[in-house]
Amino acid sequence: MSEPVNPYQKPEVVRHYGKLRHLFAAERHFLERHKDRLEKFMLLDVGIGAGRTTRHFAPLVRHYVGIDYAKPMIQWCQNHLPQWDHVTLQVMDARQLQFADAAFDVVLFSFNGIDCVSYQDREKILKEFYRVLKPGGMLLFSFHNANSIQRLYALQWPRNPFKWCWELRRRRQLYQRNGPWQHYVDKQFFHIYDGSDDFATLVCYVKPEVQWADLRKIGFTALRAYNLETGQPIAEEALPTASDQWIFVVAQKP
Repeated sequence: MSEPVNPYQKPEVVRHYGKLRHLFAAERHFLERHKDRLEKFMLLDVGIGAGRTTRHFAPLVRHYVGIDYAKPMIQWCQNHLPQWDHVTLQVMDARQLQFADAAFDVVLFSFNGIDCVSYQDREKILKEFYRVLKPGGMLLFSFHNANSIQRLYALQWPRNPFKWCWELRRRRQLYQRNGPWQHYVDKQFFHIYDGSDDFATLVCYVKPEVQWADLRKIGFTALRAYNLETGQPIAEEALPTASDQWIFVVAQKP
């Protein structure tokens, strides 16, 4: 599959992400759970965009390295975020991390960023994360759940009636760009234009049990799953039928 066009070089996309300041519930829960250890962590934050997670994680850890493969995103962060002495921001591709083995205590790849590459490149990224994590280090990332495809296609009427035209356009675009949702029901993973960045980004959706198997094959253990938005845990035995749109993963390198 050809590499998807990167919309994150566009000024209007950078400005959009620059407005995002919140953490998701699962991310907040991680910070709360490890609040007594954060000041000891060497943290690698991947795909930082315009610094949504940087604002929250960077002040709490011993050393913070934030990377993104879109240079305009890193430039935005350099121009708009505080100049912390213990923070390093770099343009870098997660498929080829320029760090030594066992360099970090935590690797974070937030907001489903890993889904912006092909399924094959996803494996390269996860192997790189495993390499740069210290023994006992933790990997945090979220991904689009393939089981949520029917929910994606369903009409989602906004409370504001002035947005109904936008919603109708969104659903029409889904069918035009990807065909009907039934094409994807039995697939272990697939790539679609789901509306991200106004249908400019090709997104990979994966079955949760497939993602679990891939992580274990690489060597990760102690896998835990949460709904990214609510922070509610998802039991491993429930993963094959879980319909949560975005699943947040915590995994550990033995």
